[in-house]
Amino acid sequence: MSTDSSPDAFERLFTDHPGWLQRRQLVKLLTLFAGVGAAAWGLEQATPWQRVVADHATEVGERRRLTLADGSSLDLNTDSAVRLYDERGAQTIELLRGEISVHLTGHAPSGLRTMLRVRTDAGLLEAMAAQFSARLDADGIRLSVLRGTVQMFPQVVPDEATAQAGECWMLQPLRVWLLEGVAAQVDATAWRDGVLVARDMPLERVLAELGRYRHGRLSCDPQLAQLPISGHFQLEDINATLGSLAHAHGLKLHSVLGLWTRLSAA
Repeated sequence: MSTDSSPDAFERLFTDHPGWLQRRQLVKLLTLFAGVGAAAWGLEQATPWQRVVADHATEVGERRRLTLADGSSLDLNTDSAVRLYDERGAQTIELLRGEISVHLTGHAPSGLRTMLRVRTDAGLLEAMAAQFSARLDADGIRLSVLRGTVQMFPQVVPDEATAQAGECWMLQPLRVWLLEGVAAQVDATAWRDGVLVARDMPLERVLAELGRYRHGRLSCDPQLAQLPISGHFQLEDINATLGSLAHAHGLKLHSVLGLWTRLSAA
């Protein structure tokens, strides 16, 4: 006989059987899940290899700003890792994990214009005197340009495209395309100021974004997944932000041992 100890199984105890657990039974059950969940959580949160080989890296919830050789700034978002090196006279950032924001001056101390490259498994980015962010997702590299232009080169196919200021693109090894509508909703640079900006963003996506800045699992009832959320949410204290979000929308917040947090209808 096998025991289902997954987070989804745990959450069903709250949604399918709200009244059958007595206090003593609940305490025993939480103890069981604490042991199983802590082991699983420990494996999940083990230091990823990208941080081990990186020149610079951030932990979950941490952000850091670096200054490049030409005076340009490089910001690392939560759980990110990069390597820095010179490649045929061009500053190169190898994005191994997470998300970065780059504000290029476009000039070296010598006064000459300089090129910056961002290398990833999905492809190559090149820019001069631009401001942009690059985020490594499961689907590829999400590029958002605030100023200037950025050239994009897929890793596998001999193709290229140019991202203009105000645009959001997805770069994959075999193709590159412009993102529009819901796909481009996330404010690409607000995180540098410790804020998540949501504009009619589905609740499940808001939780996915907030979940990048804390350990554990965030979820909501399925019927709430598409609830449109707008606002500016602080990233310094995610638990407080979740409490404010629940209060503003009349939702209930369930949190167990800091490992599982769920929003449900009141």
